[in-house]
Order: sequence, then C-alpha cells, then structure tokens
Amino acid sequence: MSYILDVLTDDVTIKFRAALREHCADAVGSREKVRDAVNGAAAEARTGGMSAEQFVIWVKALWAEMMDEGRLAQSADPGRTRDVIISSAIKAYYVQ
Repeated sequence: MSYILDVLTDDVTIKFRAALREHCADAVGSREKVRDAVNGAAAEARTGGMSAEQFVIWVKALWAEMMDEGRLAQSADPGRTRDVIISSAIKAYYVQ
C-alpha cells in the first residue's frame, strides 16, 4: 500500500476526501466536484504507473478510513454510494 501512497499526491488525496465528504452530505449538489476529483485521481494514478486494481484499492481504502473516522455523513444507502464512487473511479481510469 505504501507504493500507492507514493504515486498519488497529497493534493489529489485531499481533493478526493473533500469531494467524498460533500457527496455524502449532498449527492446532487456535489456531482461536479466528485467527478473532477475522481478524474484527477484517476489521471494521476494512470500516469504514475498505478494499475486499475491498485487505484480501486486506494478508493476503497480511503472510503473505509473516512467511514471509520466518522468523516462521512451517513447517506440513506452508504454501500450504494460507495459503489457509485468506485464505478466512477473505474470508468475514469479507463476512459480518460
């Protein structure tokens, strides 16, 4: 996991965390910010040599860490929200 942390910059991680917090609080109003954060993280992961699998592991780990810390507002269906974010991350990694 330390390799993964070496590939993605602190700025990308901070932006991604902020987008997740906003998305859980307001899924509709935060779509653009989440899309930008996911696209930025996927682009950096790809150019840094991170595989798609490693990128998905990073997204899942970040989500779990934030849930454990209580930093994400509880949505009606947190599992579904996580799945949407992960699907978006996979698409962003391959489509860009």
